[in-house]
Amino acid sequence: MARPRSRSPLARFARSVYAFFYNKKVGVVLILLMAVATLLGTLITQAPDGVLDSPDSRAAFLAEMQGRYGGWTKPLMWLGAFSIYTSPIFLVLSALLALSILACTLHRLPQLWRKTMRPRTRVSARFFTRAQYQGQVPTRESIEASVEATRAALRRKHYRVVDVEGDGPRALYADRFRFGPFGTVAAHAAFIIIIAALVISNLWGIDKTLSIPIGTSQPVGYGTGYSVTATSFTDSYDTQGRPTDYVSHILLRDNHGHTLAEQDVRVNTPLRYDGYKFHQASYGFAALVRLTRDGKELYSGGVTLTSQSNDGLFQFGTLDVPGAAREGEPHTVIIATPASGQHVPDVASGQALVRVLGPNGDDNVLGEEVLDRGTSTTIAGLTVSFDRESAFTGITVRRDPGAIWMWLGSILLVVGMAATFGLRHRRVWVRVVPGAEAADRDGTGRITKARTVIEIASADTADTAFERQFAALVADIDTRLTSARETPASSSIAER
Repeated sequence: MARPRSRSPLARFARSVYAFFYNKKVGVVLILLMAVATLLGTLITQAPDGVLDSPDSRAAFLAEMQGRYGGWTKPLMWLGAFSIYTSPIFLVLSALLALSILACTLHRLPQLWRKTMRPRTRVSARFFTRAQYQGQVPTRESIEASVEATRAALRRKHYRVVDVEGDGPRALYADRFRFGPFGTVAAHAAFIIIIAALVISNLWGIDKTLSIPIGTSQPVGYGTGYSVTATSFTDSYDTQGRPTDYVSHILLRDNHGHTLAEQDVRVNTPLRYDGYKFHQASYGFAALVRLTRDGKELYSGGVTLTSQSNDGLFQFGTLDVPGAAREGEPHTVIIATPASGQHVPDVASGQALVRVLGPNGDDNVLGEEVLDRGTSTTIAGLTVSFDRESAFTGITVRRDPGAIWMWLGSILLVVGMAATFGLRHRRVWVRVVPGAEAADRDGTGRITKARTVIEIASADTADTAFERQFAALVADIDTRLTSARETPASSSIAER
């Protein structure tokens, strides 16, 4: 006698991993963990795109978070909570959940296939008295005529009808929407695609706002070589002073200065080029400045004045000094002007307060001075020139390589859910027997005097809609038969 072959250790390990992932409890735990991670990403402030890539901007962001989260700031940073959707924890959870969904789907697929392609067509006589749905049609027609009438009624209801072979009474098996359960496969595949789309969007997508003073340019970054120039900005208001429209005219240029695209952009009318979209996002005021050290220009452009001081007197913006590394060197420049409608005694309209900070932020002020338009000052070796105030426009740059997959997954999810709940697999078994062999329906022991009895049953779970459909099917079979009988056709739902 041949000994059964034992699986190799690798096969046993693979089987154990597979069994772990198709375990429903594992799937539920992973879903809950993903929900917790998503909730944390909603509740905890997320760093803007690119902020954590620069040491200076990261330090400024963490200093701001320190005031909000206190001693939790460093642990949250270490866990990736300020960029939760690209953190290793979130990516690992996404991969594990996708594997769990895949394993559950593969585990259930053979059962669905058997149920669809090789259904159980013959059932016992007892089934017709124990099934969830039961029906009887007594008739004086022959067995053959009864079978054909039943077949016609089922096909009229769009059932697939299969003759049951073998010994015993004539029997039929019928089903409808047999491929409907595969909607769950489509829905599960959709979830995997959606998870993949989220990961692709979070890792390789771009969502960045460029604050561009009118008449200047800002590089897009990300190795594109593109820059955006804002040539004009127009805003419109209603009689109540509420903005009704704001539009910027922008040019997209390559690193050689060639214009690639040009358009008026609004919030919902972006400029589109090479998979990138440039939306109108915001507007405000900026200060045009220039930074130099030892005669070398470090920066020339605008500083957006989007923040407001605690007392409400100033609007200000910050600029990290490029190349600052040594202790005592200026790291940050703050440019502040009087806020709209505010009168500041020491800073007149058209002037700017310039404050230079060292590496420790507000605790290390290297110097400050009020500048008129077109003047400059030198603090700790850094020369700051204030040109003038200017309007700026905020342009959001977006590129989402996961969007097409998100659409595909969403459509597949809708199709799968619609098939699962709208195309329920309905199965009906039919047995046609001589009257003397009919099931005792009422428990009285009375045998019907009909020549033939058609017994119909279905094991589907209780469903009000199907209950009506089943009763209509029994009635339709009844109307197709010319019968003279003591008892009319009947249908019922079993009490559980």
